[in-house]
Amino acid sequence: MATWEDVKNKTDIVQFLGQHIKLMPSGRSFKGLCPFHKEKTPSFFVSPDKQIWHCFGCQKGGDVFRFVMEFERVEFGEALRILADKAGIVLKREDPQITTLKTKVYNALEEAAKFFIKNLSQNKNAFQYVSNRGIKPETVAKFRLGYAPFGWHGLYLYLRQLGFGDLELEQAGLVLKSSQSSTQGLSLYDRFRNRIIFPITDHTGRIVGFSGRVLPSDDPSQDQGAKYINTPDTMVYSKSKLLFGFSETKDAIKESERAFLVEGNMDMIMGWQNGIKNIVAVSGTALTEDQLIMLKRVCDSLFMNFDMDTAGEMATDRSIALASTKGFSIQIVQLPEGKDLADYCLSHPNEVPDLTKTGTDIMAYYFSRAFQLEPKTIEDKKRALAYLLPRIKVLPNVLDRNMWLEKLSDRLGIERKMLFEEFRRVPSLLEYAPANRTERVIGETLFTRSRWDALAETILALGVRFPEYGYLLEGGSEYFPYRYREYLPRLIAAGSSSDSGVPSEDQEFINYISLLAEYELSLWGDDAEKRVQIEMQCLVTELKKERIRHDIRDISVAIQEAEHGGNAQRIQELTNMLQAKANEMVSYNTEQ
Repeated sequence: MATWEDVKNKTDIVQFLGQHIKLMPSGRSFKGLCPFHKEKTPSFFVSPDKQIWHCFGCQKGGDVFRFVMEFERVEFGEALRILADKAGIVLKREDPQITTLKTKVYNALEEAAKFFIKNLSQNKNAFQYVSNRGIKPETVAKFRLGYAPFGWHGLYLYLRQLGFGDLELEQAGLVLKSSQSSTQGLSLYDRFRNRIIFPITDHTGRIVGFSGRVLPSDDPSQDQGAKYINTPDTMVYSKSKLLFGFSETKDAIKESERAFLVEGNMDMIMGWQNGIKNIVAVSGTALTEDQLIMLKRVCDSLFMNFDMDTAGEMATDRSIALASTKGFSIQIVQLPEGKDLADYCLSHPNEVPDLTKTGTDIMAYYFSRAFQLEPKTIEDKKRALAYLLPRIKVLPNVLDRNMWLEKLSDRLGIERKMLFEEFRRVPSLLEYAPANRTERVIGETLFTRSRWDALAETILALGVRFPEYGYLLEGGSEYFPYRYREYLPRLIAAGSSSDSGVPSEDQEFINYISLLAEYELSLWGDDAEKRVQIEMQCLVTELKKERIRHDIRDISVAIQEAEHGGNAQRIQELTNMLQAKANEMVSYNTEQ
């Protein structure tokens, strides 16, 4: 067995973490105050069964190696030495796990990239998809895009022929372990299959991982899995420390003194191709402190083109707040027509460079969100305060804070002395850890989608933790946000069986969901488990109502568009749909 596995197997994560933070039992898990950010209510959870940890405040998480790397601010090799000493395992100075394994991993990743590049040029459907998305051949070459073909062992067998062993291929994140051997007697299989491949590089341009976008199939019966899968954290790759495209654009960022941030790899590539040379992507994760430190070395301004419909989500908001505390000037760039940047580049290629010249100051954007509807009642004003005060408090400059507080005072008609006194008592967004669901929802009521997401994740978490109540979710997938629907049957299966057939690429989300259940239960009190059935029934009802509200909002927007176009027939159709949704909402309210 590999030395690092010996160390991990001999290290009890609860006992080890308990030496650094105070942990208390919470259901099947343990909880404590997170050592990586300030909080008053525990949101740091450790699972002894899965040997993982996750903080629901700052969103950091991983295994015991990741904890040591974060806590001690060291690389994998040093974390291995620290844990080996604790476990009483002697590591030799020339141990290949430390001295040569990393080199072999880098080499395997480079050869894998060549394999993917060759397959893209040879696969007509994959090459046509890339072309249809508007990516030019020179851009394909610049970012070394590739294709992972169908089949379970193509890359694995190719790299084995080149002399790479199973250990380095596993450590590179290129293969997964199967619960049973294949017909060829192989216990490992390719992580990436039938996917367009985006190589991920470190700041020097060295490949450290990959992101794979599923190639759409014309066969609706074919299970294509998640839309995107990525290399997991390895000894050479940590998603929290890298930005996609940074090695290619860091010089342009430094020259322009600003970084244009997007969420997806395709957005980054298309933006770069169409003239935004100072662009990088966070690849679906919230901005982290390590990423911001990297950006701070080359610029002081951030232009963010994120899906701000999810701005109420704690992780997104806290990443913006963290950037504010680092002294960045932050502006939000919103695209017309609600498109993402990749689509906008196809429809408005000549206008793309202008996006780098316009933006809305982040606090101005927050104010516009908070005051979409003029607050008329005391409750409306409370919601605006609950949303804006923690965001104003993260501003590092006292003059900026005072200016926005004065604007808030004028807007709400609240005496400035009273508002400033309230402001002093409110924790900042980076310190905020709501103690119960009601308090958390107050900050989200302005953002229907974010509350919808929160309800969905909580229901899924309880479904995994208590599979006996899975029947409450039968036939309810249509009420979940689209991105959670694929997880519904998988997560329930994961909760009811140790060998459920859940794809390994879903494991990170499954781990998060498992700990989320323990976090929610910890907020309910001593009789939490006795209340699960009733709570789940209430949550499912709320989820359905939230979906109806979401539909009503979309239909209302569509009616406005139809009225603008003078389409009387469409207006009538939509009005009937709106009335049906309103009646459905009334029925749910009546039942309660």
